[in-house]
Amino acid sequence: MPQITVVMPLYNKAKYVQRAIDSVLAQSFSNFELIVVDDGSTDASAQLVSSHCTDRRLHMVHQENAGPGAARNHGLALAQSEYVAFLDADDQWLPDFLSSQYKQLIAHPQCAAALCRFYVDYHGNLPVQDSVLHANRGVWQLLSETDFTMMNSILAAMTPNNMLWNRSVLQEYRGFYEHHCLFGEEQYLMINVLLNHKLFINDEVQHIYHQNNSDLTISRNTVRKSFRPLLLHPEYVRGNCPPGLRPNLEFYLNWLAFNECCGLIAVHNIKTIVHIRDLYPEMDKMFRWQYFKKYFKLKVRLPLYMILHRLFARV
Repeated sequence: MPQITVVMPLYNKAKYVQRAIDSVLAQSFSNFELIVVDDGSTDASAQLVSSHCTDRRLHMVHQENAGPGAARNHGLALAQSEYVAFLDADDQWLPDFLSSQYKQLIAHPQCAAALCRFYVDYHGNLPVQDSVLHANRGVWQLLSETDFTMMNSILAAMTPNNMLWNRSVLQEYRGFYEHHCLFGEEQYLMINVLLNHKLFINDEVQHIYHQNNSDLTISRNTVRKSFRPLLLHPEYVRGNCPPGLRPNLEFYLNWLAFNECCGLIAVHNIKTIVHIRDLYPEMDKMFRWQYFKKYFKLKVRLPLYMILHRLFARV
């Protein structure tokens, strides 16, 4: 029985998937299984996995294209191990990722997951080392008095690829958001865990995030026309939130909504912006002074875009 299950969602990553798989098979911790979930790839990704990887620890399953959340959940459902890690098919781990994370979870069983520091590869330039996790290494828990900037920084550092999970926690929160979601599918899980569990922040750098290769299924320009499911359906997270942390959650949701609206201005998605502002009527009042430039752009450009939208709709 493997001690760790590694799940790799795969969609059209023929150029990079061998690098990702090699980084898993080269781990110093060897008692694992690797489940590659082909999410309906239309390039040679699946064939490359089949023809180049003969390691008995590797298994590949196929599904119709359903998005990265559904692919990860498919692999999670097949997992045989108590601990689970995820790695996208265009990223990579350093050789001691699994051993380092596993050691910390065994030593700190009160933690739901262990996350490590990581490098960010900007289009082949020198990697940039994350520093937020270094300042908060060790057992970490969100408290009502935690500064919002710190809460947001920890959330931003929690990615599917730099964490080793206790499988029971993943199952408790139903894994990743599905419904063919292509953007922000991990946020439901991350915020639920942050609100309700302790984490172990590992000071070691064991993951490389290749930003230029990061899109799992669809271009960012297309994805940006939709918005995060956490903003559309926050009820599940609110229902799981401890009462003492509810103000922290509401502040985060309104901050996320405000920034989402400012970003959606660039793609002229007026309908979505109006919908978000209806869901979060307090966001303008909460953030107009902290983010005056963004607020000014939103208040000035949105009415103009709405007028133009109505005019063109009549033509």
